[in-house]
Amino acid sequence: MPSVPAIVLIFAHHAFYPGFAQNVHLLFGVSAIADQQVAGVVSKLLSLGVPWTAAVRILVKASNREAAGEDPEPMTWAEVQRELDEHRHTGGDQPGQNPEPPG
Repeated sequence: MPSVPAIVLIFAHHAFYPGFAQNVHLLFGVSAIADQQVAGVVSKLLSLGVPWTAAVRILVKASNREAAGEDPEPMTWAEVQRELDEHRHTGGDQPGQNPEPPG
């Protein structure tokens, strides 16, 4: 969700906080609009960092478990196909009901 406000801040052509724009003391020669746009970029980058960090941690953990042999019986494509076929034949959403196949 932080991405939407970040994009608004990045592409803004005026300061959203009038008090800040009027009473700003240029620090490092940066205007209020430029400061707001930099804040949007930083917010966007930080909001991207959270899911990427989680994804990398999950994948590294899975890779380490596989290398250590902790996944003794990985699923094969045949097992996946069998599960999909069973799901398709049973109607999927209603357990216990076996609808007639079309055709």
